[in-house]
Amino acid sequence: MEDDVDINTLTIEQYLAWVQDDIRPGVVKPKIGNDVKFEINSNFMRELRHKLFKGTDDEDAHEHVRRVLEIADLFHFHGVTHDAVMLRVFTITLKGHALRWINRLPAGLVTTWDLLEKAFIRQYCPPFKSAKKLEIIHKFKQEMHETLYHAWERYNDMRFKCLQHDLNCQ
Repeated sequence: MEDDVDINTLTIEQYLAWVQDDIRPGVVKPKIGNDVKFEINSNFMRELRHKLFKGTDDEDAHEHVRRVLEIADLFHFHGVTHDAVMLRVFTITLKGHALRWINRLPAGLVTTWDLLEKAFIRQYCPPFKSAKKLEIIHKFKQEMHETLYHAWERYNDMRFKCLQHDLNCQ
């Protein structure tokens, strides 16, 4: 709806639809031109909703972002920017605490995918979690009945996750 609308002439549904854009989303979705067809097909939706991020301590925020980016990269929408796609699809991969967090962001706060990704990582991978991961790596020991090969694989998995998260694992 346009900004110069007389709200006294609107139905309640029209009014709510009009104000929703101004007060609800902290994530501002870029406009897509009328001549561009943007539709999230059912296969794309199924993949995105396969493993939702809830914001629990045992979930990896970096891994979730990587997974969503991998799925989004499989689908190309002619005339639609990466920001427009990601700002629309990322929110549908969240539920529970994470969905409440994103819905409570101040209106208009997030206008690019980069901002959303950074806010999400800051929220769900704070410095104390990173410090804990580094501490586990620094205190790594081979288990009593573990082969050297399996210990080495487990250590490399931890280091890989650390490097994936841009942590200094030295």
